Parts: sequence; structure tokens; C-alpha cells
Amino acid sequence: MFFGQAGLLEEDLDDPYYLMLQKEYRYLSRKFELRQMEPSQWKFLRLRPGNFPPVRLAQLASLYYRAQGLFSRIIEAETLADVKGILSTGTSAGHNFYILRNRRRHRRERKTSETGRIHHFSLC
Repeated sequence: MFFGQAGLLEEDLDDPYYLMLQKEYRYLSRKFELRQMEPSQWKFLRLRPGNFPPVRLAQLASLYYRAQGLFSRIIEAETLADVKGILSTGTSAGHNFYILRNRRRHRRERKTSETGRIHHFSLC
């Protein structure tokens, strides 16, 4: 759903996982009358590959999939380490292949950063 709404499932590729995502998104977009954004709206300039939007979308999808009751779990967390554990996520095996400017690239598993982002989050 995330990749489809982002306009990143428009290529013709023969990968079974990609085709499954494409088929599922087409079904959901017809059922719920969804409109996707234009892929050209994504900006890659001055970003490192680990921060490219498709990677971050894959991480968001992974977090969404595995984190039932995410916000209640964050509120119930007693330490910063607990929050880090809840929010640390990687990309699934299927999402390790992602779409980037009309090419398919294999990437290693991407994990969320261990740096100060969690500290910033906890202060907000």
C-alpha cells in the first residue's frame, strides 16, 4: 500500500514479489478509489542511499506490520531503551529489493538509526 500510494509500483518487472505488491495495490486502489502521487515528486538529491524515500517507506511498512498497538506500547514504555526497542525496525526480505528511478537494485537490510533521533523523539 505504501509503495503503491507513493507511485513506486508503476514499472513492468518480472519479480514475483513486486508483481504481488502491484496486484494487491491495484485491487485496493480500485476498491477504495485511491489516487497515488506522482513518482517525480520524490526528491533524492543530497540524500544518502540509506535515506532514500523507498527505503524509509519500507521501514515504515515493516514497523506498521509488526507493531500492533504501537502508540500504546510507546506510552507504556518505562525507559528510553524500551522505546528504542519498539521503534527499531529493518526492512523485510522482500523490501530489500526496491524501486529506484526505473532500475532495480539489491540493498542490504536497512535498520533505523541508533543515533539521536530517538532522543529527539522522546523530548517532543
